[in-house]
Amino acid sequence: MGNIIVSMLNADVHVEMKSVRRKQLLHKSAQTEIKQYILSNGLTPGDPLPPESALAELLGISRTVVREAVKGLEALGLVEARAGAGLFVNGFTLDRLIDHSIFGIRFYAKQLADVLEVRHHIESGMSEKAVNARTPEQIARMQEILVQMHSLAEQGKYDHSLDEQFHRALYINVDNSFVLKILEIFWTIYQEANAGGGLPAPRFPQVTYRRHEDIFLALKAGDVHAMHAAMDRHRVGVQERLHLMDEART
Repeated sequence: MGNIIVSMLNADVHVEMKSVRRKQLLHKSAQTEIKQYILSNGLTPGDPLPPESALAELLGISRTVVREAVKGLEALGLVEARAGAGLFVNGFTLDRLIDHSIFGIRFYAKQLADVLEVRHHIESGMSEKAVNARTPEQIARMQEILVQMHSLAEQGKYDHSLDEQFHRALYINVDNSFVLKILEIFWTIYQEANAGGGLPAPRFPQVTYRRHEDIFLALKAGDVHAMHAAMDRHRVGVQERLHLMDEART
C-alpha cells in the first residue's frame, strides 16, 4: 500500500513538473513572438505596443501567458509598462546585464577570471583604434594619472580607482559606444570584486605601474605592436592577482 501511495505522489510531482515546463515554454515562445512583432512592425523605443488583450488575440494565446511574457521582457528592459498608458518599446540597455553579472561574480571567482579575460581581448583588439584616435588632451590626462600611480607605487601602495581612470582614459576617444558600454560592465564588476575583498591588490605596485606606463608610452608613440605587447604584460599582472585570490580561498 505504501509503495502505491509513493508511486501516486511521484506521478503527481512528475505531472506538476511537466506543467511548469510547459508554462515556461509558452512564456518563452510568447516573448519571442512579441519581440518579432516589434521587429516586423519597425517599432522603436518609445513606440506603443498593443494592449495585452490585443496581443493575446494576435498571438493566439491566453492573456495570462501574455502577461507573464511581458513581465519577462520588462525584466530584460525590452518593454516598459506605464501605469494608465499601456505597453511601450523600451530603449536597449545593458544595465540589467550589469546587475545580473555583479550578482553572479559575488559567488563565482571563475566568472571574474572569465570577465577579465574578455576585457583583455576587447581592450587589446581596440588598440589600433585607440592609437589612431589619441589626442594631446588624452595623453596629458593619462600622464597625470600615471604620476599619481607612480607616487603611490613608490610607497608600495596601489589605488584601483587610478587603475580604472587610466583604462577609461585609454579608450575615451574610441568611436564605439557598445564596446565602451561593455568595458563599463567590466569595471563595475571589478569595483564590486574589490569592494567585496575578493580581488587582492597587486603584490608589487611598482611593477603594476611600469606595465601601465608601457601601455601609455606605446599609445603616445602610436605603436600598435608595442601596445599589444604591453597589454599582454598587463594581463600577466591581472592573472597574478587572480592566482592570489584563489590561494586565499583554498
